[in-house]
Amino acid sequence: MIYFLFLYNLIRISFLKLRYKGFKASLLQRISPSAEIKILQTGKILLGNNVCISRNSSLVATNSGNIIIGDKVFVNQNCMLSAKSKITIGDNCNFGPNVCVFDNDHRYDAINGVSASEYALGEISIGSGTWIASNVVVLRNTTIGKNCVIGAGCVIKGIVPDNTLVFMERNQIQKSIL
Repeated sequence: MIYFLFLYNLIRISFLKLRYKGFKASLLQRISPSAEIKILQTGKILLGNNVCISRNSSLVATNSGNIIIGDKVFVNQNCMLSAKSKITIGDNCNFGPNVCVFDNDHRYDAINGVSASEYALGEISIGSGTWIASNVVVLRNTTIGKNCVIGAGCVIKGIVPDNTLVFMERNQIQKSIL
């Protein structure tokens, strides 16, 4: 079974490189057969060495969006990374199940409501050695420093300094230095 998955990943990575000129990765990756990797327009997805993308996860780079993932990153099942601008993930990061990372929001104004086709864009940077627990949502214009822990169920927007623990307590975000 392991040999089959190894061969499948070699073929899949080769196919993705042929299909998308914006896709770059070493041949030795662990990408689940049910994981979705999609690049539209001039988007780019760059995977470091030994990246694991678990089942039912999606990496989508549209317009001129970039997803850059460092070495030894683990993306657990049902995660979604959507880039219309730029998402950067450092080395040795771990994502729990159901993590969503969006560098874009639908535009909204009080007169017209939500636009289905216009977006507000920002960038996201996640530092090396960071652990993002299950059911976390990371929104545009966010920088998470190195060696941080983002606790389960948090919604993160803004700056999280290096070595910080962020967690929810009675529906309020708490931060502490590790």
